[in-house]
Amino acid sequence: MNKPVNTLEYAKMLEQSGMERAHAEAVANLQAQVIGELVERELVTKDDLKAALHGLEPKFDGLELKLKDEIRAESGKLREEMRSLALAQDRRTDTMMLQIRSLQMSSAIAAFAIASIVMLSRLIR
Repeated sequence: MNKPVNTLEYAKMLEQSGMERAHAEAVANLQAQVIGELVERELVTKDDLKAALHGLEPKFDGLELKLKDEIRAESGKLREEMRSLALAQDRRTDTMMLQIRSLQMSSAIAAFAIASIVMLSRLIR
């Protein structure tokens, strides 16, 4: 991946721009050395990335298992909460149905009482 610095060519360019040959060669060699060290120390290679990713895989696997467990636990809690809400709703519905039946019975009794009073009042006249 790394292209070595062509110090001879670089020294020639420096020499053509007016620098003395010995000075140009020294600068070219020094810069090549510095660039080489930087590349070795600072440049990340594909193999470096693969090694780093390989080291992260077990952590991701652990996180995946932990997330799955948390999701299962939360979904269980939500299911239970939904069951509880459904039961509460059923109880409220049953209570309302009893109230409606009670009102219907009360209405029937009231209608019977009114009909009885009307009949009695006709008989009395």
